[in-house]
Amino acid sequence: MLKQYGDTLSPDDIYIAIDHIKELKDYICVCQDSVCDDPRNILFVQLKKGCAFTPEVKEEIKKSIQQELSAISVPEVIMEVPGIPRNINNKRMESLVKKIVMTNAIPEVTNIRNPDCLKYFCDIPEIVNYK
Repeated sequence: MLKQYGDTLSPDDIYIAIDHIKELKDYICVCQDSVCDDPRNILFVQLKKGCAFTPEVKEEIKKSIQQELSAISVPEVIMEVPGIPRNINNKRMESLVKKIVMTNAIPEVTNIRNPDCLKYFCDIPEIVNYK
């Protein structure tokens, strides 16, 4: 589940809201808890080959989520990554990405199709420095 500004929703709600955006190849959304009990949502997006993560693309993502859901449902952080982890059944691995976001470490995992992408979720200053 995602939590931000007192709002709770499913990652699938976000995915449905942005699925039509032509620049996006894949995406994953997780909640980052904080010591101040002020959780925030982080949306990681993978772009299609030849597309750039421009301010316009970011704004289109925000507007789409705001229109489909609400303004408080827009993830506080939206950033690009080169790959989204999927398990052997091709499901997004939200719990794994949440663990990485919370610990800044890659846990041992066996059922992942693309383990090389996990390193891109570590050592992100905007995430590591969140209190």
